Amino acid sequence: MVDYRDVRVFVRDGRHSGTAYTVTVWASGSGRYSLEEVAVEGLPVAKIAEGARYASLDEAFDAGHARSREIIEG
Repeated sequence: MVDYRDVRVFVRDGRHSGTAYTVTVWASGSGRYSLEEVAVEGLPVAKIAEGARYASLDEAFDAGHARSREIIEG
């Protein structure tokens, strides 16, 4: 079951502009959020190791978007 999913397109001048990616975040019963995976168009899904928990959904998505940019920019 997926709790929250955000799909975006990487927009920045350069060869990777227009690359789509998805960030998946799960909510725990205790009100914390965990970054589950990031999926970049054309690459295998990157599962995120357990451990990082976030106090807000925004924090979890910020971490996921940052990880996606790292993967895209290589």
